[in-house]
Amino acid sequence: MNATQLAGTIACTTAALACVSRRDARWYAPAAVFALMVVDLQIQGRYAVRTAVEHFLFAHGLAAADKRPFQIVILIVAAIALLWVIRRFARGPGGLGMARFGAILIAALWALEAISLHQTDHIMWLQAGPILLGGWLWIAASALATVGALFGRGRR
Repeated sequence: MNATQLAGTIACTTAALACVSRRDARWYAPAAVFALMVVDLQIQGRYAVRTAVEHFLFAHGLAAADKRPFQIVILIVAAIALLWVIRRFARGPGGLGMARFGAILIAALWALEAISLHQTDHIMWLQAGPILLGGWLWIAASALATVGALFGRGRR
């Protein structure tokens, strides 16, 4: 496990545990998203999805260079869906909105890596101190959920 994976694992685990600590069913969905990201950081599932899509396109006569229009369409649809999901679900009382927003960002970062546009990959893989920029984004999204869970109004 490299430093970026370790940092993401620690951040996402902390967020998942903080959400579960609220002992309220509304917090279990964000906790589950962060827990799934912890699993993904261990098994690298987003890269398996990327490889499967590339194999599918290749099997249907589309070279790697030909997948770019599909990626752009998927990225546009995903961006619109992300905006709708944020508007619809990233709210709630007592820090729940922060946790949901952090979970949505984690899911979006996962999808961004699975889609794999070269320009976005380049940004996510920039070295930013001891870890990659993508790792810092995982930490930021996890911090939103952790802060919302631990310090939000209505904390028991």
